[in-house]
Amino acid sequence: MESALVKDNPLLFPLNKQKTLYDGFITVLERDFRLRVLLPPDGQLKGARLHCCWQLRQVLQGYEHTVKQRLQQSADLVTFILELKTVLEVGLKSRPECRSIPPPRYYSQLISEMETLGWGRLLFIDTEFRTLRLKAEDSSGRQHVLAVKLKSRHPAEAPECSADLPVPLDITWTPQSTLDQLHSQFLLVLESLTEFWEVLDEIDSKTWILEPEKPSRSDTMRRIAIGMKRDLSFMNQRIHQSGAGSQTPQDAARVLPAGSRARWVGPHTLASEATSGDSSEEQAERQHAPVEPGLRRLAQPPGCFGDRIPVTCHPRKICM
Repeated sequence: MESALVKDNPLLFPLNKQKTLYDGFITVLERDFRLRVLLPPDGQLKGARLHCCWQLRQVLQGYEHTVKQRLQQSADLVTFILELKTVLEVGLKSRPECRSIPPPRYYSQLISEMETLGWGRLLFIDTEFRTLRLKAEDSSGRQHVLAVKLKSRHPAEAPECSADLPVPLDITWTPQSTLDQLHSQFLLVLESLTEFWEVLDEIDSKTWILEPEKPSRSDTMRRIAIGMKRDLSFMNQRIHQSGAGSQTPQDAARVLPAGSRARWVGPHTLASEATSGDSSEEQAERQHAPVEPGLRRLAQPPGCFGDRIPVTCHPRKICM
């Protein structure tokens, strides 16, 4: 019996010569559970007592009657441990949160990939080693963060990735992919958006931005204070269509959005006056105009403006 027990459960050992006290671990679905079995002097399982770790006790919740029944009916300890492991497997498979716990090789794979990528790029990792935040820097020195949520079968399953971007994050992943390759793909996406962000950074630095209050790298809309009780709201909608046709994010960054996405905000009479003279030909021409000249032309309702994008000069005074 002892040889069969050790063969099936190499981490469960007898602690006395009488073989009435066993302590160690049993393994089910690549998870180890601490277990102690105390047999009576006659070695009969009917009078045995079990001491379980809290993880094992948690999985066996609802199966206590079954375990007691198996303890009463099993012929020997080897048979009982086999029955117990069967019950444990059923319990684990019925608990998605337990089933998703990665096997040991997951952690060795993750450590190996991080050593290749460089620990200096790791900003955060949760206590379950499932969610990571990796830092990246584009060619203009802007700092970015790539959030990665790994699956329990990593790298066989593609991770979930997200970042503060104005376009969907399209990542290619295969069972042979690594975090280093993932990070390299992210850098390529950042470079494709560099000019787009440069244009918005220039607008942010040269105008009074009303909305959003704290622009993020995913924001494509700006509301600018113009003066004369008006402000201008516009959105670069083409950046969302950069995957269509031959247009790239760089191309989308150079042009102002269509006229339907630019509107004046202010008193009704002034807003109407600003848009009434905007012909369909002018709107079509503006759709392909560079950003800064396009904004200058937008900001030219009667009586307002020179050769610069007009902005309110009072940094703490809202133009009404």
